[in-house]
Amino acid sequence: MDGNPVPSLPYSHTNISSAAATATSGDTIRVKSITWSGSVGAYAESSTNEVFPIPLKAGVTLEAYDVTLPVFVLSTVAGTTLFTVQEVMAPAPVTRLKDVRLLGALKAVELSTPTGNEIDAVIQNVIFHRNRIGLAVEAAGGHIRVAVDQCQIFDNGSNTPLPAPAAQNFQVGLGFKASRGVSTGRVDATIQSLTTAGQFNGMGLDPIVFLDLHGLGGASKLVSVELGAGVPEHPLQPNGDPFSRQAIPTVALTVNGGVWNGKAGPGARGWDIGLFAATAVGGGAIAQKDYYAAFEVEFNGVELRDFRESAIYAATMTESRGEIGLKGGSILRNTGSHLTSNPDDLRYSGATLISRESYLAFCCDQTEIVDNLGNGVLAFTPETLAVPVNYPQGLYLGLEDSGVHQNGLNGLMLVAAISKGQIMTLDHGAIVGGTWDDFPVSLVSGIRTLHMDAGDLLSKPMPELKQGEGFVNRCRISNNGKGTKAAARSGIRAEVYGNSYKDNKGADSRFGAVSASIVNSFLWNNPTGGFSGFLDHSTVGISWPGPSMLTPFVHTTVVGNGTQSGYNLEVVEVDGPGTGNYFYQDQNYALTFRVYDSIFERQSSADLDFGPYFTTNLSFPDSGSPGSVPPTRIGLAGLRSSQFGTYPSWTMTPTSFVGAPVSWTSLDPAQFFLAPGSPSGFIDACPNYLSVQAVWEEVAGDYSLDVRPIVFQDRDKGAEEF
Repeated sequence: MDGNPVPSLPYSHTNISSAAATATSGDTIRVKSITWSGSVGAYAESSTNEVFPIPLKAGVTLEAYDVTLPVFVLSTVAGTTLFTVQEVMAPAPVTRLKDVRLLGALKAVELSTPTGNEIDAVIQNVIFHRNRIGLAVEAAGGHIRVAVDQCQIFDNGSNTPLPAPAAQNFQVGLGFKASRGVSTGRVDATIQSLTTAGQFNGMGLDPIVFLDLHGLGGASKLVSVELGAGVPEHPLQPNGDPFSRQAIPTVALTVNGGVWNGKAGPGARGWDIGLFAATAVGGGAIAQKDYYAAFEVEFNGVELRDFRESAIYAATMTESRGEIGLKGGSILRNTGSHLTSNPDDLRYSGATLISRESYLAFCCDQTEIVDNLGNGVLAFTPETLAVPVNYPQGLYLGLEDSGVHQNGLNGLMLVAAISKGQIMTLDHGAIVGGTWDDFPVSLVSGIRTLHMDAGDLLSKPMPELKQGEGFVNRCRISNNGKGTKAAARSGIRAEVYGNSYKDNKGADSRFGAVSASIVNSFLWNNPTGGFSGFLDHSTVGISWPGPSMLTPFVHTTVVGNGTQSGYNLEVVEVDGPGTGNYFYQDQNYALTFRVYDSIFERQSSADLDFGPYFTTNLSFPDSGSPGSVPPTRIGLAGLRSSQFGTYPSWTMTPTSFVGAPVSWTSLDPAQFFLAPGSPSGFIDACPNYLSVQAVWEEVAGDYSLDVRPIVFQDRDKGAEEF
């Protein structure tokens, strides 16, 4: 078809609306570029008599006639949707929209299934230019499959055709939503090689209350994933079969390749958030103790950079679940680059994660989180469901083979049950780093399970979910805290409030826990500490010890930290000695905070590695005998440090690193490998950090893959030489 004033050939249609009205499934509409007196023209209401929205029938393809010439489709009227796609009964044929530029719309493309049918669509080589929402996908029932391939979110106010489009400022580039209407909605989406171009100076300036979803309504989101609450995932709960399942509103999004550039910087407004993923505030009915909605987002080889507020903002609300995964060389970089200093210790992180009475998992493999103004990762659970539940609850972290470097505050900041910003805690505590559950509820009598191994998962109703103790494995965490704000700036900072009252049915239970192992990892040159722990005891109504910090350090190298203040490792109990808990016995295991087989060394090897509170009140020699370490103390064995030379399997001899003299600002951990001929004091003779035989430890910590200079167990201290 040809919308030019004088068509070059006798085409049957001169506007897209009439062509789409007559096309049927299997037809292809090929659209010619428009030129008016040497200027680029567009298909619009006033130029080609378009009637918006233009409905594309299922199975129709609309594409540019010549991909070398731009085809613009725009509206001159605010509040317009340009294209919709027909929903049909399954199986839906594929509808394709290719090689066009869409401008000036409230929604450039809308895919929706209000009657509960199906849409299968491909959006390819489409440029979304100054629309309020580029692509709006909403499954309020039914099933939508959509592939977004080689598309671009574009903003250049001077590069527009005639007639002039309606003035629009982006709020959402690509939006995906599932909810329950006539049936339960599901969206399966892929994004391939998405890019941004332009300055995005016309973005909204609405105020943001950052840790409260109610305050994020005005934030601009390059990609948005939102869930409305549906029916419970396990319909026979809380008293019936916990394995029974039914569909809940779900968005499953896979992102491959591309650079998501938020374009925020000095003099440029840019996008607030790269990926925004959130479930409905309020979720389901707490009495059901189940999931009512879910999102699953996976990045593979994607760079998210230069966003104002956060590259990733993921939040799960009451009785819902969410999963965020990054792998294959993905990068979170330069959040908050529009500022020269950080005015807030909760904003401007590479990833901001919130789990409230719900389940959220954040897993990284071969990922770099670097140069963000705030924390590399902020993981925050204001509260976690404490009623007996069959399914995991909490905020799970699983980081492997990844780097967290040069962020302005902490590399990783883990916060459980402590009031932050606009979110206040309630009465039942929280868990961060790992998860808890009570499966099977009928047999447990209210004792939470915090640890899972492969055998345990075989009996669980949802083994596909990451659960139990989280981990930081084979990671590199260095040179964080480069900002000037007077705040904690450690490699890992953990804060937890509450107590260790395990009876879920107790009215005074405020069980709080941080649960994640640090294994085979390097932490270096973080100014206020390698690891900084903070425990605040809830004394309401009971005399139990304070919250649980279950963060064992095993086969880890913690060096050169605390250059401004702090130490390689310090843990502080706000209410004094004996008010923290470092041992937790669940159904199968005793989780602990133990420090084994690791190297601690300051930039001057004689400086103290452990902080004064830890040294005086928490450190305890661990002989490996069951019960030898009190639950209110932290066991140590098999370390190199400047202190505790009489502890088991210990050496105080300075470490011989292959990179000596060390370049502390380097991001390469190989300089901390052990040099040939290191002292014979480096011998592995340490107890297991769980209360059972070490088979699970070897799998979880991946020690079996260690590559050390000579035979296994000799000089077996510090992180894996990967």
